[in-house]
Amino acid sequence: MHCIIFDPLASCRLLLVTGLNKCVVFVCESLFFFNCDPWIKDTIDSSKRRKDGKHIFLEGRWFVTVHCNCRKSYVKENNIATSLSTTKNTRRSDILVFDFKHKCLLCEGDASDEFLKKVIKKPVQKRDRVHCVETLVFKDSLLETAKNRNDKWGSDVILRVGNVSDLVAAEGRYYGACGKQFFKRISTQQSSKGRPENVEVTAAFDFVCNYIENNEDRCQFSLREILNEYKGYIPTEKILKKRLIDKYGQDIVIATGINRQPVICFQEERLRVVKAAADIIREDIKSMVYDLQKFKTTTLLIAHSIITATRPRSFLSPIQIGLGTLMYKKYGSKELLDVIFTLGFCSSYNSIRLFEMSCLKNPPRVVMRNSFCQFVFDNADVLRSTFILIIQQTNSMTERL
Repeated sequence: MHCIIFDPLASCRLLLVTGLNKCVVFVCESLFFFNCDPWIKDTIDSSKRRKDGKHIFLEGRWFVTVHCNCRKSYVKENNIATSLSTTKNTRRSDILVFDFKHKCLLCEGDASDEFLKKVIKKPVQKRDRVHCVETLVFKDSLLETAKNRNDKWGSDVILRVGNVSDLVAAEGRYYGACGKQFFKRISTQQSSKGRPENVEVTAAFDFVCNYIENNEDRCQFSLREILNEYKGYIPTEKILKKRLIDKYGQDIVIATGINRQPVICFQEERLRVVKAAADIIREDIKSMVYDLQKFKTTTLLIAHSIITATRPRSFLSPIQIGLGTLMYKKYGSKELLDVIFTLGFCSSYNSIRLFEMSCLKNPPRVVMRNSFCQFVFDNADVLRSTFILIIQQTNSMTERL
């Protein structure tokens, strides 16, 4: 077939074209014509709206072969809207079988019981928390959010969850971080308000965070030592501390002081270190032997209080016994002793009463100075004829009774 096509670029020039028997838009029985520049622009715009990729072939051409009815149908607004709204019917064989019990339904990550056993060994702030679907409404909110996102992640979630009638019965699971990220509202504005984010500060902050999270065996970090290993722009410590608090919140503790470098540690790790130190101190208190004959009252009162609280049965403080006995003898109040005992500065009321009863039954031997002493020896338990030997300080005398 031979066609004569007018070339608008070269006036009074004719081109002989052969084989133009196929419409670039549709293949049909209608008569074709040669589409020129104004019609090509409309066809390219329609192709971009339809997202069928035909505008790639049309761009850069001045004229192509298009049927009249095909072009009119292709650029019609109603037909474009219909083509965009139609969805392809899926068959059962096309639906993917997803393991909701062992994988995250949002990112397809591992969420099995074996994974949870491994994660539980990590600190709380570094665990990947896994949540189970507990309500039927969760599926509706999940699909609605996926449609509003209008991205590939939302499409994958719709394809994965859409064919499941009950996520609770399927024992669906998902990561907490994935849930926060998926349900997070996507801003439609291209530009955010306020000052633009500093890329160099963000890079330094990411380096600090990665250094802290990758060194799990350490409990404390010096901010200055971390920045010494970073080769780049180093922001001020004030900015980094503010960003660390904004990211980790109450899970992180930053200790600062005058002429001291900032020290970073996690709250859980700090409590673990304190508990370990407390266990060591408690063991040392229980295993140490104390001298109760010589002591300084002013310095050992607090120490005796701590030791008594740690080992109340095996340690009896003479300071607390003496103070409690003095208070009871002077005021005679049981309630006063109970209050002071609760504060940890004297013995209990029962211990003080027991001490007084012991003193009455077995009083201590008190030898007064500048007094006359005699030593009497008797052997009546051996012989009937008993001899008593009396020794005096002045003149020794033996007398038979």
